[in-house]
Amino acid sequence: MFRSIRSPEVLLSHQVGGFLGAYLGGLTISRFGDFGWMWYADIALSLLAAILNLPIREARIERPIIAAQLAPVASKGSIA
Repeated sequence: MFRSIRSPEVLLSHQVGGFLGAYLGGLTISRFGDFGWMWYADIALSLLAAILNLPIREARIERPIIAAQLAPVASKGSIA
């Protein structure tokens, strides 16, 4: 799948994650008075995200060699 196709999905999930982080943080502080258990939830979600990203293998991008890259670069002021 191309990166440009995934961009809206990445943006949406990032926004939802930001909302949930702020909302759940506020909910935690109002119900329990501290962020103690939120640290454990954050660690668990981070580990889950890492595990979900492990199987992703992106193909190496082969770039063609351009003739300008092969030509020697003349230094400024040299007479050729």
